Amino acid sequence: MSRNKNRLGGHKPESADAPQQFNPLNFVAPTEFVELPSKGLHYPEDHPLHMKDTLEIKYMTAKDEDILTSQTLLRKGIALERFLQNIMLDKSINIDTLLVGDKNAILVSARGSGYGYDYEAVMQCPQCSKETSVTFDLRNPTMTGDLEGKRELINEVSPGLFSIEMPLTKFTINFRLLNGADEMILTEAIMDLKEGVEESLLTNQFKRLIQSVEGHEDQEIIEQYVDNMPVIDSRHFKMCLKAATPNIEIKEQFVCRNCSYTQEVDVPFGTDFFWPDR
Repeated sequence: MSRNKNRLGGHKPESADAPQQFNPLNFVAPTEFVELPSKGLHYPEDHPLHMKDTLEIKYMTAKDEDILTSQTLLRKGIALERFLQNIMLDKSINIDTLLVGDKNAILVSARGSGYGYDYEAVMQCPQCSKETSVTFDLRNPTMTGDLEGKRELINEVSPGLFSIEMPLTKFTINFRLLNGADEMILTEAIMDLKEGVEESLLTNQFKRLIQSVEGHEDQEIIEQYVDNMPVIDSRHFKMCLKAATPNIEIKEQFVCRNCSYTQEVDVPFGTDFFWPDR
């Protein structure tokens, strides 16, 4: 009897199926992969995105909303940059070096997973100046940039560096693509209300992107050429730049509720893109 008591006694073994206590600190924010318009083709070999066609980012969190609504960061104009840096898993990527098309793709993807893929923007009619809302579908942006169709005009001499011949002056110029740092500088110029700033935005962009003229890399020579660039050459450069720039395109039909003016419009990356309730 005593032996049975010892065998069946008070010690109760722990169940192997006992539920584990939930630890909220073990929760990891989900991630998504963004298809890069550049496919990593136009980054130098030492860049983390060289030959990478996708980028993994985190879903937006409450901390990200804190960044996007920080008045300090908004006043400095760096809220989006801080937000992008925070959601990218690969911290070795410098936001300033992101090609603008890839940056736009990341922003659209993050906005869609965070606030929904239907984006309602209020736009002003160019004819009567009345405001009308337009809803953009962010789910399937169109990839743009037709470098293959312009190979007879544009030569990529190295990743991200292109060479073209101007039709009038016959000068050979080398140029690179717009990146995050360029966009920041140009945006600051747009926000600057000084007289003449708006008129010089195009030439300022040209001066940043053109790397050499007839082999001359001196910035003074580049700026002198841009200031005196014939319109024929300017239009040719804009066409080649657009063809070489991988980007995304989201368009919808704008119909003014006041005057019925109709026009196809691009999605505006305005102040309410990431602040729908502001």
